[in-house]
Parts: sequence; structure tokens; C-alpha cells
Amino acid sequence: MNNFFLIYFLNAQRVLLISLIGLILISSSCNSSQKTITTNKHKFINNKIELKEIDIDTTISGKKFNGKILLNDKTNNDNEVLEAELFNLIDNETLDYINSKLIYRKKTYNYSFIIADDDLKKYTMLSFKKGTYDTILPIKELKGKNDTITLNKKFTVIIAKKPVIYLYPTKKEKIIIEHKFKGKILSTYPKYKNKWEVIAYPNGKIFNINDNRFYNYLFWEGKIQFNSNHYSYKDGYIVEKENIINFLQEKLEKIGLNNTEINDFITYWLPELNKKNYYFIHFRINDNIDNTSFLNVKPNPDTVIRIFMEFKGYDNLRDVIYVNEQKLKNIPRKGFIIVEWGGAEIDKVINKNNSWHFA
Repeated sequence: MNNFFLIYFLNAQRVLLISLIGLILISSSCNSSQKTITTNKHKFINNKIELKEIDIDTTISGKKFNGKILLNDKTNNDNEVLEAELFNLIDNETLDYINSKLIYRKKTYNYSFIIADDDLKKYTMLSFKKGTYDTILPIKELKGKNDTITLNKKFTVIIAKKPVIYLYPTKKEKIIIEHKFKGKILSTYPKYKNKWEVIAYPNGKIFNINDNRFYNYLFWEGKIQFNSNHYSYKDGYIVEKENIINFLQEKLEKIGLNNTEINDFITYWLPELNKKNYYFIHFRINDNIDNTSFLNVKPNPDTVIRIFMEFKGYDNLRDVIYVNEQKLKNIPRKGFIIVEWGGAEIDKVINKNNSWHFA
């Protein structure tokens, strides 16, 4: 009789255990649509990473930054996370971003964070990103208090096409050129390795020490994103397609380019300026392409002529923007001369002037 009760008790426990296992499996199956696994760094929901928010850390000793984020086309991105990241530029053949550090991530338009004292010494640039919108800017340009930052769609990135550098020393001379670019370098020729180190001749010939070859000029190309203010042109020109060649010859000579440089410029850009009926053209002259591209030349040149042409094509006259005539100054060529030209097609123009000027 005792054995009977013992066997009954053991069977009852086995049934209870099996029932509990079944309930656990059913519960797991019902909740499989919201499976959450947490690790030290990320939370995984349905095998997708949900990044943790990074909010202001009041324990940090440093400078506080706060302000408001605007999107350039007033699109709502309320479900997108705003990210702020510190970074530097490196001085090698790619000149890409390194030493980046994410300091802020939150679903908001009003940001507030502290940049530590050590980070203020280590990093020079700050980027904001929200969905498909972002921008980069030097930290020193921020007031730190009540700043308004406009983010642009990523397609506003422009390609700085074929900036080429000519060198004309007064005598055969060794020249070192360091190039700092706030965007990303896409290609260089001859290859840029922290610097160009060349022997230049008064006739413009360039001997590149790194590969023992002669060149007519140094070439680089890169991409960069500007904020909306970059496209607020106060002046420029409207040029009909059939007048492009005469226009470029006249304006480039006026600025100070020689015949060879003008021919090289027109040969490269004419196919791009032959696709539309009208073109808006604006020349950036010795402004470091809106303070994004810097040349450190040793020895120092006596004359610097840097021309960057920005343009936008139009099929119909009714679409042409209003623009005042750009006044160009001549740059006399004397002593050791360095010349650089390049350009970019822009995808938009913001302008509020009310008069046309046809070149």
C-alpha cells in the first residue's frame, strides 16, 4: 500500500513538471513577437539594435552647449534620433575623419550636452545628424548657448571637381604643399601622402619627388557638405549656353589666369556647361572655398590666385534665379605665383535679389 502511494506521488510530480514546461513554451511562443535581449552596449528587439539614448552628463567638467535644431526643408523627423559627434581631420592621403566620439543621442530638436575639457582640447569639429539630415561645423564657431543649427539633406553634398594647382617660382625651387580639407578627399594625382614635396620650375613644370615624375599641375578632388548659408548668393552671372566660352575667357583673364590655365579650365568645364540653356555662375576667389580648403605652402608664395566656380543649369528662362552682377578684381601676378582652379555643380540656389544680369 505504501508503495502505491509513493508511485502515485511521483507520477503526480512528473505531470506537474510537464505541465509547467508546456506553459513556459506556450508563453515563450506567444511573446516571440516582442523578444528583447539586453547586452552591456545595446538592446536587441526582434534581432534589431535599439541604441541607448545618450543624454547630458552633469558630472562632466567642461563647457555646456545647448540650442535648437532646424531642418532646411522644414520636414518633420520626430521619430529620428538626433546625434552629436566630435571628430578631427587627419593629415594623410584620405584626409578623412578620425578620433570620432559620439556624445549625444536623443529623440529631440532641442539639444543640451557638455563637452569635456579634455575633449575640447582633443577635437576641433562637431557633427549633428538626424535621419537623412546632417551638418558639420568647427566647435569654435558655436556660442555654446542658444545656438540654432540647420541640418541639410545629405544630397546637398557637392563634389569639388578637379581643383588643380599650378606653381611658378622665380627660380628652380623645392616646394612643400600641405592641404587641409574639411570634407573627404576622393582622389589625388600625384598621390598625396601627408604633403606634396616637389621641385618646381619658373615655366610651371613640376617634378614630384615621391615618384620621380614631371607634372603640369597637382590635382585633387573631394566632397563636402555646406550649410544653407553657403547657397545664399548675393551676386553672380546668368550666362546663355552659346556665350559660355567667351564669358569664361573674359572673366578668368580678368581675375588673373594665364592663357594655359584658361584653356585647361574651359577644356574641362565646357562639357558640363553645355547641357542646359542657361547657367547661374558664381566665382569664389581666394576664400578657401568658403573656409573649407586650406593650402600651407613653403616657401610662402607672393601671389595666390584660387578660383572655385559654382554653377547651376536651367532649361527655361522662367526658372532662372534673380542675381546681381558679381564684381571681379584683378590679381596681379608677381614673384612666386601659385594658382588653383576648380568648381562644383550645385543642386539649389537660395537668393532674394530682384534683378537679372546677363553676362
